[in-house]
Amino acid sequence: MSNLIMDLKLQNDEYYIQNLKSQNLSATTISVLLPIYKEPIEYIKQSIDSILNQSFQDFRLLLLVDTGCDSPEFDTIHREVIEYYKNESKLLILINNKNLGLSKNLNNGLKFANSKYIARMDADDIAIRERFEKQLEFMEERQEVSLCGSRCNLINSKGEIIGQSKSINEKELVIRMLCGINPVPHPTFFARKDVYTLLNGYREIPAAEDYDFLARMLLSKHKIHMIDDILINYRISAGRSRISTQRRYIQLKISEIIAANLRKCKEIEIEDVNKVLNSKQNYLFSLLDRLSLELDDLFQRKYKRLYNKVKWPIFLISPYFLSTTIKRALYYYRCKISHKNLLLKYLSHGTEKSCLCTAEK
Repeated sequence: MSNLIMDLKLQNDEYYIQNLKSQNLSATTISVLLPIYKEPIEYIKQSIDSILNQSFQDFRLLLLVDTGCDSPEFDTIHREVIEYYKNESKLLILINNKNLGLSKNLNNGLKFANSKYIARMDADDIAIRERFEKQLEFMEERQEVSLCGSRCNLINSKGEIIGQSKSINEKELVIRMLCGINPVPHPTFFARKDVYTLLNGYREIPAAEDYDFLARMLLSKHKIHMIDDILINYRISAGRSRISTQRRYIQLKISEIIAANLRKCKEIEIEDVNKVLNSKQNYLFSLLDRLSLELDDLFQRKYKRLYNKVKWPIFLISPYFLSTTIKRALYYYRCKISHKNLLLKYLSHGTEKSCLCTAEK
């Protein structure tokens, strides 16, 4: 099948695909969702090539190009990527005519996923060659599992390995979920498409859409598992850390709301999230975060060698970050010590709501 490039057009606030009905998308085992926004072109090519060179080859890579960056530099990068891969048969390139945000972009990609499994990938990460092979083998053997993730190598902007994520078992995974911590890196998601269909994909919230998806999986009695193999090189670069720093308060606050509702066996309401984000308190903490970012940049420029050793001076300026970290730590140890039997019962019954609710009391 030849490569397909489709342009997403806006009409009456709904997106449709030009000439979609004339296209015939054959079924594959895996559909890979890879959104592109403001990543450097060398990172994008490394990410795409790592997917195209997988040992398991029955997949379609959905390249989700989110335009509207208001920057000629990124428009040029997008055009160069499209031109470079336009003849690649395993690619389906979907181009938005405006910036949709991550959740909408991923949901648009899901509409073209004619496959049994959905895999996620980020444009600045690199997949290990055997990633799909190992995740597929695991999911075929463990039919009770709906989504699996994996451990990661942590790499810097040069691609050098600077660390590794830790392995976690199923009990640890649930504890982290209850504490407001996302235990599964989003670019390692490998899930049955039926789960995405049942949950209607990602919800359109400003941040933590992956953690929200996992929380809804637990509440819907779907099992999540972390493979102990390292299957992704996850990039910790200045660009990525800067974006997360700028949105730190929003990310933490939404995660806190999701965790609190998860412990009560409830999904979050989008209206509740919007109320929090539009509050005066949110405006104040956003200002503090911007100040902490500027001070962090200043500290990094003047004391680069010390900064590379310490790496956390910005957190000292954010009282919300400190209070959230303390609350997460306290609840984490409360779960491990006080609710050990409840967690074991919860795990043995999939997602037994009574256990979650009792753990909150």
